[in-house]
Amino acid sequence: MEGGDNKSLNSNNNNQSSQPTPSSKRASLRLANLNPSAPLASNSLDSSLKKNTAFIKRLKTGLHASENVQVLIKETGTLSLDKYLSEISIALNEGLAKCKSATEIWGAIEVISTLHQRFSSSFTEPFIQQFLSGLALPSKQYLAGLAADQREREENSRIIRQRSLLRCLAEFDLVGLVRAVSKQGSTNAEDGETTFGVLKDLLTANKEALLIPLPLAVSFSKQFGSLYLPTSISSGAPAGPTPSEANNQNGLFTTDDMIIKPAVKEKFRKLFGQYFDALSRKAVSDHVKLQELEKKNCEAAIRSGQIFDDRVQTFEKLTKDQEKLWNGILSLAETLSLSPPTLPGPDAASSSNAITGTGLSSNFGAGASELGIWSDEEEKKFYEDLFDLKDEVPTMLLGISADAKKETEVKADQHDGDNDQSIAQTKLEQEMEKLEMKDLSTASDMPEEPGELKRVDSDEPKHGSSSLGVTAEPSTASDTLASGPAARLTALFTRLDQVYNSDALDKIAVEFAYLNSKAARNRLIKHLSGVNKNRTDLIQYFARMLAILSKYMPDVLNGILSHVHDEFRYLQRKRKFVGQELHAIRSKNIRWISELTKFNLVPSHLILHIIKVCIDDLHGTNVENLCDLLEGCGRWVLNNAETRVKMAQLLDQMNRKKASQNLDSRQIMLLENAYFQCNPPDRPVIEPKHRTPMELFIRYQLYDCLSKKSVDRTIKLLRKLHWNDPEVVKLLKNILTKVWKIKFGNIYLLAIIVYDLSRFHADFTVSIVDQVLENIRHSMEINIFKHNQQRIATIKYLGELYNYRVIDSRVIFDTLWSFVTFGHLDGRPWPDVVSPIDAPDDFFRVRMVCTLLNTCGHCFDRGSLKRRLNNFLKFFIMYLRCKETTPMDIDFLLQDTFEELRPKLNIYLTYEEASKAVQEMFSSISDRGEKADEDEMQEDEERGEAEDKKSEPGNNEEGASDSDNDTVMDGGAGQNGAAFEEEDLPRFPTSAATAEEEEEFEKELAKMIAETSSASTQTESSANGARKVERTPMAGSLFSDKGLPILKTLIQPSAKQEPLVNQGEAMTFTMLTKKGNKQQLKTMQIPSNSSIAVHTRAQQMHSQVEHQQLKKLVLDYEMREEANERKNLAAEMARRGVNVKVLKE
Repeated sequence: MEGGDNKSLNSNNNNQSSQPTPSSKRASLRLANLNPSAPLASNSLDSSLKKNTAFIKRLKTGLHASENVQVLIKETGTLSLDKYLSEISIALNEGLAKCKSATEIWGAIEVISTLHQRFSSSFTEPFIQQFLSGLALPSKQYLAGLAADQREREENSRIIRQRSLLRCLAEFDLVGLVRAVSKQGSTNAEDGETTFGVLKDLLTANKEALLIPLPLAVSFSKQFGSLYLPTSISSGAPAGPTPSEANNQNGLFTTDDMIIKPAVKEKFRKLFGQYFDALSRKAVSDHVKLQELEKKNCEAAIRSGQIFDDRVQTFEKLTKDQEKLWNGILSLAETLSLSPPTLPGPDAASSSNAITGTGLSSNFGAGASELGIWSDEEEKKFYEDLFDLKDEVPTMLLGISADAKKETEVKADQHDGDNDQSIAQTKLEQEMEKLEMKDLSTASDMPEEPGELKRVDSDEPKHGSSSLGVTAEPSTASDTLASGPAARLTALFTRLDQVYNSDALDKIAVEFAYLNSKAARNRLIKHLSGVNKNRTDLIQYFARMLAILSKYMPDVLNGILSHVHDEFRYLQRKRKFVGQELHAIRSKNIRWISELTKFNLVPSHLILHIIKVCIDDLHGTNVENLCDLLEGCGRWVLNNAETRVKMAQLLDQMNRKKASQNLDSRQIMLLENAYFQCNPPDRPVIEPKHRTPMELFIRYQLYDCLSKKSVDRTIKLLRKLHWNDPEVVKLLKNILTKVWKIKFGNIYLLAIIVYDLSRFHADFTVSIVDQVLENIRHSMEINIFKHNQQRIATIKYLGELYNYRVIDSRVIFDTLWSFVTFGHLDGRPWPDVVSPIDAPDDFFRVRMVCTLLNTCGHCFDRGSLKRRLNNFLKFFIMYLRCKETTPMDIDFLLQDTFEELRPKLNIYLTYEEASKAVQEMFSSISDRGEKADEDEMQEDEERGEAEDKKSEPGNNEEGASDSDNDTVMDGGAGQNGAAFEEEDLPRFPTSAATAEEEEEFEKELAKMIAETSSASTQTESSANGARKVERTPMAGSLFSDKGLPILKTLIQPSAKQEPLVNQGEAMTFTMLTKKGNKQQLKTMQIPSNSSIAVHTRAQQMHSQVEHQQLKKLVLDYEMREEANERKNLAAEMARRGVNVKVLKE
């Protein structure tokens, strides 16, 4: 019978172990464990010590082996193990610790279930108690006595061990081992209560260390979520039990998920829910702390340039913990069907303040155009399109193998795929804070004397840095390299110094790769770092070569970076020295930094640290250094994703320092220009105005081609325009009235053009003058500061129009009087009455008066014009006394104007004196009356008109010749133009002289003499390619105010002059006669009133006047040449720093 029971137990165990899956075995195994069979008779069991000891040893060492499971189950039914239950419990716990996989754990459970079915509580109770002790938490005193690293290792090993033990406990509860023990112990514990208690202790024992038991919770929820958690939150859980299954009182469920009752499942749900909420709160809190630490590290990096090792370690540890915590939360959220928490983003307020405070444009970070940080496509191609050396050079010459090449490409792909902004920013801050300690440790070793700079500039820096790479050793390559490679390398460096484009540079880089060696790289480092300080144009090509080589020769780049950074630190030590030698070296150093940055070769923390150093001490040379940096690479740094926010903060700090510090205007202008260079203002693209071809032609002729030598050609071209077209006339009028758009020195040329056009298109000239006067009046009405330069140019233009006889003196004086009366009460300025358009502190009208007087005031030096100008100057002085204290520049301008026009003018110092003089002036004008002035003005006009008529025949001939030329140039179109001009040109009268004209012979004779002199002078000037004298102020009317005044006494013989050939009542003439081949001279007395005597007398007078005038012109020319030489000498000496005062003779 005993043998039959033994066979029955073995058969039952064999059937259990032959089930295909653990899920299908749990129900049958649970049924066998809750209802164990009767114990076996001890007489039929083997009690040998050897086999029992072997059984215990196999439990300890081979429980996890699948081939031992069936052996152990079989030996459980054949060996007498009653005396070894305690040893079996210990061995089982040690064997369970080695079970890791689900198959190994399930095999161990089958063995333990077999022992439980045979020995029941006598085996199971001590085994479970000992097993639960392995899931207990270590005491706090024990953990406190361990070091931090030991405690961390202890916790990790405990979690790994308890993860498998917790899985075994969960299976024990499901197969009924723990419940059987509870029943034997007379407790009313439900299935899963033991597991719940153990899991609760593990998850909630230490609320400060929630991350430690996180692997246990994740593992349990994934493996047993469908069995221990409600089906509403467990993914993939089967449907709930039927009413018949739920009412089963014996707990013999046939479905695994029905083993644990809903009430216990609800406890598990609440436990995991509370633990998930605690983890979520911790994740948010740790994320905020991580951001705060990141911000502090960033501020420290900007401030000091280095992050200390303890900060680095702390941040790395927090980052790793945060990653583990977040991954665990995501796993729990997926298993428990919960939503993960939302982590707060970066500090939006601080980022907004950093960007808004600098006034950055809306295109900040994205680039103001499609090219982004580059000004044009050519520049973008130069800095970004770099070819790979491995495409041209064998990989063995580059020092890489095929496997290394693949590994490099994989790492590059991984790096490109890494878009975690916080990690990149963290690395940046960590590297930046490493720089301060280096600066502090090497500060005492830096050279102090300016003379030591030559060593820094010519030799390799001795202050290397591990963070920047290995510093290049001083080169002795000529000794180490063979003569052949050394000579080729020398020739390559010679070509490198003469490189002119990127293609030639790329070829040089390929050739250097074929000569690659350590000695060659050292020579290259020395050659590049020793570039001449006056050849900074080569640095951009050298930087491109470094960008090409750095991928395969990083030591070259590290050597250059080390040299450039050490040189920058040295120059910062010498920032108070402003010598020319240091200035050139600073420019070279900043250019190196800028070019390397634009090729993305300078670490981000290094360029930010350099900019921060310059901003911290924003004085002297650092202002220029900072401006050079911002202009060189500021736009690149500002648009780079890694340095964008930090650079914005630095720019904001720079603007605040610029506003608070006492910088001169030059430095402020440099900083503003540099700021807008790297951060252009946000404004739409200005579209060019569409212009017709005719408009473009006229603008080109007047704006680009107009000069003293080309003015005649320009006038001829303008006369050929289609003057019957209103659009052409309007276009020409706009250009000739907007005089401020041409060079200030060419304004008089426009006046010449208007004068020449006035003889053929008088209405057009009138419209020009009218528009100019309207512009002057409108500018006084609005009085806008930004139009002041236009107003000055317009006033200058008006004066030149008078000089070239386009307008008369009445226009000039009306304009002058309007400057001092317009906008004032009753047309008179008063000291206590403020005009809204001419404030007492506004001196621009004074500047306009001086400009007009300096242009044409020297013409008013005689007669009624002189008197009128004197009267105006008295009123002008009274106008000045109504103003506030005169500024220095206006005071100098007034002094120059008065000295040139009226050196002996009595300048009144008070308003009362000036007002009294003005009142006396007005009284004298009233007593004398204005008729005399009107007659004088009328006489001036008549004389001007007569002079114009005299000049018309010559002009007509000139027009005819021009028309002929036009006919040759333009064909049929020229003929129409010639006919048009001939109609406009008046014909000179050819009728005989009348008696009235003979009576005015003396007056007309003088004008004829002046014209003859002008014609002779014009002939000489034309030979020299000069402007025709007729159209210059000197060639103006000799007797009219419409031009520069020439001595009128030329036509009035002096009283000291003797009579020419007049002998009493007759004149002596010598007459030549010829009879045959003989010539005879006869003397004849001709009456002085005869026509021949009068004519001869006039010719003699004409010769004398012409001789005197030519003599005066020659003397004046010599005086002008001498004055110009003195002026040029004074200007030359002034440029050399010597102040020379030229005395007037």
